[in-house]
Amino acid sequence: MADNFLERRMEDMKRGKLLGRRHSYSAGKRVLVLCGDPDMTGKLVKRLRGEGWSVAFAGTDPDFGRSLSQASGSQFHPIDICDFSDLERSLRLLWRVWRGVDLILMSVPDGWGEEDYRERVDSAVAKVRSAQPVVCDAVTSLEIVSSYDE
Repeated sequence: MADNFLERRMEDMKRGKLLGRRHSYSAGKRVLVLCGDPDMTGKLVKRLRGEGWSVAFAGTDPDFGRSLSQASGSQFHPIDICDFSDLERSLRLLWRVWRGVDLILMSVPDGWGEEDYRERVDSAVAKVRSAQPVVCDAVTSLEIVSSYDE
């Protein structure tokens, strides 16, 4: 019986749920943060987790990612935010675990235009959504939180 309890707790941690807290998975509660700036990523992840969101975030610094993930109860995906094949793989994982993503918060990487980057991310979301065995009616919103053009 203790093994089942521990297995459920480990699954909760993988889903981005803090131990000892219960969160509903209603619409607008699952977010993926794609931000190249660790400081901004940390602030967004902590704020959203504090508001009860299930949070996953991407980054290339494994030490920072593991530390933030453990401190906040979020999921770390060690990918470059410009590697769209890795992004699709992360989205497939999130769809499998969360049954969708309600919001993607993005910072536009250096060398990308806002519309071009938004289109590529939207294309990755559409590809993953269309490959799901169960149709998901929820819409994934894409929001730009910062741009190098600013």
